[in-house]
Amino acid sequence: MFTPKIICGDATEKVLELRNDSIDLVVTSPPYNVDLGSSTKVPYRGEYDNYDDNQDYETYMKGLSSFFRNLYPKLRDNARVCINIGDTLNGKIPNHVDVTNFMTKHLGYDMYTSIVWNKNTTGNRAAWGSFMSPSYPSFPTPYEFILVFSKGNQPKDIDYQPLLNEDYEFWTELSDKPVTWKQISQMRAVGEKKQAIKKAKASLKNVKTKYKQDRITMTKEEFIEYSWSIWAFAPQTNQKKHGHPAMFPVELPRRLIKLFSYRGDTVLDPYMGIASTGLACKEQGRKFIGIDISENYCEIAKERIEAY
Repeated sequence: MFTPKIICGDATEKVLELRNDSIDLVVTSPPYNVDLGSSTKVPYRGEYDNYDDNQDYETYMKGLSSFFRNLYPKLRDNARVCINIGDTLNGKIPNHVDVTNFMTKHLGYDMYTSIVWNKNTTGNRAAWGSFMSPSYPSFPTPYEFILVFSKGNQPKDIDYQPLLNEDYEFWTELSDKPVTWKQISQMRAVGEKKQAIKKAKASLKNVKTKYKQDRITMTKEEFIEYSWSIWAFAPQTNQKKHGHPAMFPVELPRRLIKLFSYRGDTVLDPYMGIASTGLACKEQGRKFIGIDISENYCEIAKERIEAY
């Protein structure tokens, strides 16, 4: 049964309530500070429920940095953090550069990769700047970035603890009482049961391989497609219907979850909105924790997840 954990409140504060070393993957898209809802900026999608999307830039970046500083101890070793963010003012304000800088230079995260999400929205272009003139041409950005960081630079391993707690099928060859896989992993192949222990250890290796493969949820074809660093799929189009002005489509977290986590892992979205990441977690068999400052969005998120 899928039981998401929805937390309503400020992410920078609420993340401190999570257990240390408990998060396997973060998939999120923080506000871009583009003054959503303003009559002069982005009027057609509405505004956030109770968030100021028009902050001083330094205040905005300090807020993001504070959250990701608090997040760091909550991550498991080699966990990945995926941040979907776009630049503003047609690239004049390079949000992705400043986020990368504070994550790697000041907070201790390792850069893993950058993915360019081509949203295929060039057909909607309405502004050209100095049309047909070198004077002041405009450069709309029909793409966003997905910045991927990690806590540590080693390969991500799976949590074998549930498997290790299971009993070895042929434990009678080793003992007069049940023996777990964990106990077998700690045995030395010596004495009169040397061969039986060797057999058990060889079985453990095979069982761990199968256990890991069973928790991978992407196909070969998906891996080949997703591991290219340019993704092309459409953005969310019915945002007014759902009541949130800045949703990403479920396809975005779906890909990241398949690429960077195993079935059963815990995924956090600290700027959850109405839980597109939660829908992908339910679909892909991951545990989900979502945080949002809006009580309204939290309620919509619960309803969407239940209905999905």
